[in-house]
Amino acid sequence: MSSPRLALLDTIERLLPLIAGLCAGALLVVLIGSLSLKWSFFLVGGIAAACGFVLLGTLTNHLRGGMLFLAVALLPTFYGLDLLYREGVRFAVQANGFPVTAFDVVFFALAASWVYQYWADPQRPPLRFPRAWGWLLLVLLAINIFNTLFIAREPFFAYSMLYAQLKGYAIAFLLANFLRSGHDFRVVGYAFAAVLLFETMVVLEQRFVGVIFTAENLGRNISLTSRVGTGTVVRLAGTLDHPNDLAMYLNLALPWVIFMLIIEQKFWRRGLLLAAVLGALLAEVWSGSRGGWLGLAMAFMVSIFFWMRKRGQNPLIGLGVAGTVVIVLFTIIFVSSSTFRDRLIEGDAGSAEVRYPLMEVAMEMIKENPVGGVGLNMYAREMVPYDRTNNFIAYRYQHPVHNTFLLIGAETGLLALLVLATFVWLAIRDAFGSFMRNRGTVEAAAVGVFGALVSWFMHNQVNLTAPLNDETLWVLLGVLAAAILYREEEDPGAPARPHLATRS
Repeated sequence: MSSPRLALLDTIERLLPLIAGLCAGALLVVLIGSLSLKWSFFLVGGIAAACGFVLLGTLTNHLRGGMLFLAVALLPTFYGLDLLYREGVRFAVQANGFPVTAFDVVFFALAASWVYQYWADPQRPPLRFPRAWGWLLLVLLAINIFNTLFIAREPFFAYSMLYAQLKGYAIAFLLANFLRSGHDFRVVGYAFAAVLLFETMVVLEQRFVGVIFTAENLGRNISLTSRVGTGTVVRLAGTLDHPNDLAMYLNLALPWVIFMLIIEQKFWRRGLLLAAVLGALLAEVWSGSRGGWLGLAMAFMVSIFFWMRKRGQNPLIGLGVAGTVVIVLFTIIFVSSSTFRDRLIEGDAGSAEVRYPLMEVAMEMIKENPVGGVGLNMYAREMVPYDRTNNFIAYRYQHPVHNTFLLIGAETGLLALLVLATFVWLAIRDAFGSFMRNRGTVEAAAVGVFGALVSWFMHNQVNLTAPLNDETLWVLLGVLAAAILYREEEDPGAPARPHLATRS
């Protein structure tokens, strides 16, 4: 390496701690000025703990994996700065302003470290990303940019969604290049398991104690009361603001953790993974999300079928085992949980009755605006003139349609819907291919993401999710991209494949 470049690297290494310290200090001052006293103390304590975490990682040479674990573990917290957030918006939006969350801060530090190390390494591997994915994502970005510039009537909120979309692209691209060993995949998987354990504890506290993780302390909703029959059911949201969001997050993480449990050999790790799985299933029940239950059951049965088929076992036995597990759990929960029982058998006077009329409005919007839609992130603003329903649902329930694909088609047109549907199909197909090709940790990650995408597809037929704004989904897509491009011969930590004896 040339001496000028060495000098530049030395200068950067000296300046990086100073720049990071100044940014962290400025962020701390801004946050303390906008938070209550108790949260200020909590923030200072959290920063002190993070500093200790970084110091420990530096001393033990595990900083890279530790930062990756911390970033993924912070995904469901959503605490940070809401830059340029607009108060008093008269219609519902899926993105408002340019937020910088705790996950973003840690992930940016991880990205900066990776970029620096990649640039400094003379033997760096080439950058990589699935080519077909890249083209589809670029087309979707071009559509949304055009839509923001020429169609959206209040482009600030469209720019907010574009910001989320670009952030998602950056997450997926970095992870596709960052995860190159089985150990890296294992770190992310255990981070998701840790989050499942944490959300379980939060939901248990909200259900039985209700003192620590309250709406006042968390600064967001922790429950939703739904009318069923002549009574009500309280559905819990953990730290995710809405019960359906909690169910969606659990469905994205659970399949991977389940297959990590299946392949794990160490007893104490299996105990932790089993606790995470059982706790997450309990939290899923208390979320009261029927679409989430259906999506998770479907993902589990399909994944187990292919898992056993790959191992040369009768896949029908796999389906039978999975079906038996689902039926046993269903019976136990049906008998023991009033939330689960009431959500299934009682008449629903709440959300279920608005879904079909909302879909009618969305289809009317697509019919009249098939090319460009009504504007990115503009659905709720524009929905009223397209309401042809008998009960005037757009006047009574001013929120977007509970179907992700109809939402995309209504806001940005049929071409964007086609691109998104193609991308989802391609991701599911590639996840299956990666699962069939790999083994061990990467195999579990691939089949876990496969199950997560199946569950996501099923749940979002009846759920309101903006995929461009879902950082957890983009993390999993980055993991999947890395699994697709993973080559065992390039992983120094991969176990040797057994050699089959050949007849001379």
